[in-house]
Amino acid sequence: ATVHFGRIHMKPGKPTTFMTIKVPAIGRRSRTCLIFCLPGNPVSGIVCSHLFVRPCLDMLVKGVDTSTSLHDIVQNATVQEEIVATLTKDVKLDVERPEYRRVSLTYVPGANGGQFLASSTGVQRSSRLMSMNGADGLMLLPKGEPGRKLVAKEGEIYPVMLLGGSVGTVGVMVRDSIHISQSLNSEDKVSVAIVNVVVGDDHGKMLDMVVEAPDTTELSRRAAVALGSDRFNVLATVKVLTCAELMTELASLESDVILVVFAGTPFQENLRYASTVRTFIDKEADAIALQARKGAAEQHPTAALFEFTAGFVHQNQTQCMLLLLPEEGLEGSLQAVRGLLPHALEVGKGASAHHHHHHHAQNN
Repeated sequence: ATVHFGRIHMKPGKPTTFMTIKVPAIGRRSRTCLIFCLPGNPVSGIVCSHLFVRPCLDMLVKGVDTSTSLHDIVQNATVQEEIVATLTKDVKLDVERPEYRRVSLTYVPGANGGQFLASSTGVQRSSRLMSMNGADGLMLLPKGEPGRKLVAKEGEIYPVMLLGGSVGTVGVMVRDSIHISQSLNSEDKVSVAIVNVVVGDDHGKMLDMVVEAPDTTELSRRAAVALGSDRFNVLATVKVLTCAELMTELASLESDVILVVFAGTPFQENLRYASTVRTFIDKEADAIALQARKGAAEQHPTAALFEFTAGFVHQNQTQCMLLLLPEEGLEGSLQAVRGLLPHALEVGKGASAHHHHHHHAQNN
């Protein structure tokens, strides 16, 4: 037999093995037998059956176009339907492997298409079959990073692969899969968190003069499309109504880039919040702010009237990039700076490491 893989960097299901073996046949060509060796713990076996065995069975049921390349065959294979869902409670991340967490889903209608809320089904040990009870899907959570991100927080958005349905039914192609594209090289991607500012009064009530803000899920989707999933991973969108809430979120978020997006905000309020955000920035990046303004103006000319701010923030012993921009012209802003952000982060983190080394040497 030929072993194609023997250990998987995921939780649950690490021991999963796949091999093929040529089986001789009398009077005709030999055939290839596919062998899946699944983990012994019941939850691991169920999860890996959905992730590996089911797509393979689906290809066998539908048939394979052997005239195309192996790459195209895989890209055109069908996996189960997917959605994005918002966590209802904090979840501790595993520091060794990304995780397929069993979640139950609730749909909440809304003016902008509504959203799915995801709740963990409890203790996620691979031997605990009860974690599958009431599970509607598998939520892909990233590996925890000590010093950067150890918790998937309430309000953050992650992809969910839905359970259920029959082999051969309509799903999503591998080339269009959210969770597969996110899991590939996710450690090399730039993580992005979004804070959606909808101005309210001191008691957290939205002001009457504020235009209706976009749904947080829709804002995340727009940002993800504008930035591109090949280099960026949009983690979350949270909504705030006051300066105090904004500062609390900025202090707690853990990502490479934090986007502060003003949605339907009056001009004078934009200036007030911009002044507040600047107090949080250690070193401004005026060139990136200028490019974001130009990109927004090309999409929505009035966006140029608003205040754009960009700069580096020192958090958890590393540097992150903070950008403040309006919801009008969002796609134009992000498309204008997406090529600059990875390099700017490398430069910023390098400067931070040099400063830390120099400060440590002085103290010694």
